[in-house]
Amino acid sequence: MKKLACLLLLALLALLPAVLGEYYVNLGSQILIAVIFATSLNLLVGYAGLTSLGHAAYLGLSAYIAGWLALHLGLGHAMAAPLTLLATTAIGVIPAARSRSIASASAAGSIRRCWSSATGRTFSAPMPSSSAARITE
Repeated sequence: MKKLACLLLLALLALLPAVLGEYYVNLGSQILIAVIFATSLNLLVGYAGLTSLGHAAYLGLSAYIAGWLALHLGLGHAMAAPLTLLATTAIGVIPAARSRSIASASAAGSIRRCWSSATGRTFSAPMPSSSAARITE
């Protein structure tokens, strides 16, 4: 009986995007992302007793990569999501495997060092120049 209820709930959730509008699907996706992030942080910090060394950096990096894949390569969510997962995992595993201490394996520092060495650029979003941001009368 419990398995049947779970299957019915999954079927209902799978049909919701067809019934609801794009706004509610987007809102639901953002809520699920926040829930997964909070749950993983709770598992890491609360239950395991470890400190978070740039936990949010990987969430931000994943969002950046997914946006870049969609904007520059025109990939849809079905292709961008698995590629984003692979890229973020690779970026996280490579520096951790090369490090000799927990201090040098911090996620934020590792991401910044890998990004700078791979692209020759800093890890920041482009901002408009001061002349473009000025309000003219």
